[in-house]
Amino acid sequence: MHIAEVEVWGCREAVAASRFDAASQALSSTVDNPSITLFPNPTEKVLLIKAEKLNPSEMLEFVLYNSTGQRVWQGHGNAGVTTVNLSELARGMYVLQTKSENWTAVQQILLR
Repeated sequence: MHIAEVEVWGCREAVAASRFDAASQALSSTVDNPSITLFPNPTEKVLLIKAEKLNPSEMLEFVLYNSTGQRVWQGHGNAGVTTVNLSELARGMYVLQTKSENWTAVQQILLR
């Protein structure tokens, strides 16, 4: 397990993130403490996903789920800021899963 830093509603916390080398299924040491920050959270229309402390070439996959577990958005990005338009979605709680080749982080989003 690896600890990733996440920020939810302005509070930074550490979460466990699985980190495996796909070829050997062994623990990988390629990324140290990735940081995924969501802002503003809560949000009304637009969510910014800020990814830091990543390898520059590392690609990220983002998947947003509603409260019933239905996938409502999917996108890709890398280090830097990714903008997500949420204006078409209903108000409520959502879960954002951020995945790289070596780790996964899960965060809650409140859309009001």
